[in-house]
Amino acid sequence: MISKRLTKQEAIKKKCLECSAGNKNEVANCEIKDCALWRYRNGYEEQDELYFKHMKKKGKK
Repeated sequence: MISKRLTKQEAIKKKCLECSAGNKNEVANCEIKDCALWRYRNGYEEQDELYFKHMKKKGKK
C-alpha cells in the first residue's frame, strides 16, 4: 500500500524497480524498449531516434 502521493517520476521509478526485482542496475540497463515507461526510467526522457524524430517534426531541432 502506498502511504503518500507519488510524483509521476516517483511512480515510474517505483514501477521500474518493481519490474526489475528492485535492482537499480537492471533499471538503468533495461532493454524492454517497447515498455511505455522505458524512455523515462532514468529520471529524464531518453534522447533516442524517436525523440529526435519527434523534435524535428515539431521544428525544435
